[in-house]
Amino acid sequence: MENFEKMPMEEIFGKYPRFGYPHIFENIFDELDNPSLTNCRLVSETWKSFLQAEKFTCLRRIKKYETNMVEFRNQWNNVIKRSPPQEIIELSGAVEIFFTLSPSSLTKQYTPLQIAARNGLLELSKRIIEKTRVSNSRMSDGFTALHMAAQEGHLAVCELIVEKSTNKNPETRNKLTPLHYAARSGHFEVCRLILQNVDVKNPAANNGITPLHCAAVSGHLEILKLLVDNEVDKRTLFKGCTPLQYAAHNCKWRCCMFLCEFNLQDFVQFLVAAWYSPSPEFIIFLFLFGPIFAILLGCMLGRLYLGIF
Repeated sequence: MENFEKMPMEEIFGKYPRFGYPHIFENIFDELDNPSLTNCRLVSETWKSFLQAEKFTCLRRIKKYETNMVEFRNQWNNVIKRSPPQEIIELSGAVEIFFTLSPSSLTKQYTPLQIAARNGLLELSKRIIEKTRVSNSRMSDGFTALHMAAQEGHLAVCELIVEKSTNKNPETRNKLTPLHYAARSGHFEVCRLILQNVDVKNPAANNGITPLHCAAVSGHLEILKLLVDNEVDKRTLFKGCTPLQYAAHNCKWRCCMFLCEFNLQDFVQFLVAAWYSPSPEFIIFLFLFGPIFAILLGCMLGRLYLGIF
């Protein structure tokens, strides 16, 4: 006979619904008085609903990744102990998806809110904040739930965290902000939300990169316009290069046309950057705007050497 003490309860219920001995149960219930039978029925119904809700199985799924929760164990315990079955099911699904799709994440520590935010689970995020009373815990590298939600473009979750958090523009260890991630990923509404709630509109990371550079490299024209509308300097330098140069080097020609101020300096920067990554769009851009720059150059030279214009 198998040792039931060492078997998980869900396995026992699955393999042996009545342990193969229904008469034993009948004998036990024959010997119980009415109050005891009532208690048994209550316990049985509770256990049945527990199993039907799959909470037990889902807790085991979460526990599988407990090595990635050690640093924030208190938050995980608070959420798990105070959550009804449906929330545990939702959280376990988010945990499974998160670590399955991001194997590199298995080397880091995460909070329940970070995983819910990454998956865009608004209601679950609300309940986690209520239970843990923590809205924006930092990982060892400074990454927060707001960084994750901004990177994935989950606007509603970003609004929740910004509303509940005192630090609305957290920085990673490298001084990258949620605005950097939202701009690079092209999430316009998230960028607008962050800009409405922060003082520094174009923060520079440790290496000098700004959200404007992130948007230019990725070719997100509307975000470039949004940043410039918020009085961000288009000539901000990252490794000695302007956003225009990064846009040209990555063949983002619509962004080039927006960032270019039609002066000789911009044209030279554009030509140098585009030279290393030529494309058909570059030829079209040059054909359309080259004459304009040629006229500007002629005017400047004429004014400088001939005293005309």
